[in-house]
This record gives sequence, structure tokens and C-alpha cells, in this order.
Amino acid sequence: IAGYDSADFTVDTTGYVQLAVKTFKGSVGNGAALSYTVTHNLNSFDVIVQLYDASSYDTVYADVVRTSANVVTVNFTTAPTTNDIRVLIQEI
Repeated sequence: IAGYDSADFTVDTTGYVQLAVKTFKGSVGNGAALSYTVTHNLNSFDVIVQLYDASSYDTVYADVVRTSANVVTVNFTTAPTTNDIRVLIQEI
């Protein structure tokens, strides 16, 4: 399997090989702030960030900045209500 290394797999105590976790999900919003720092700890700038409204399940568009290999900053024009925005991050 060319292109994969030990960062892509883990071996559990029974000897089974499993894919490494390369995703993160969380919620943001407090009704006041327009900017949120989300720490995903995926150690990569090559991430896809998707946002959706947890009430309506509609996709939400915001400015996303890859602040570091482990952090993205999400900026909104209107403050989201408390924990109403789900943040989904996947390393590519």
C-alpha cells in the first residue's frame, strides 16, 4: 500500500491494524463572539473544514484560517448562538 506509513495506521493490543483517526468534530458559539479558535490536533495544514447549523442542519459559510498545523480559526459575520455551529475537520 504505497503512500501510507505508521502515521496512517495503529495496531491495537490484539494485533489488529486500524486506520489512524484523522477527523475532529466539535461545537462553537456563545451568542456574542464572532471568532473561535478550534484545536483539532491533526498535525496538518491539509484539512477540510465544514460547518453546519446544529438546529437546522444547513451548511454554514464562514472565513476559516489555518492558524497552525493543529488549529483553525473560524470567523463569522454574525455571532452564532451557544454551541449551535458544528465544526467538522478532516485531514487529507
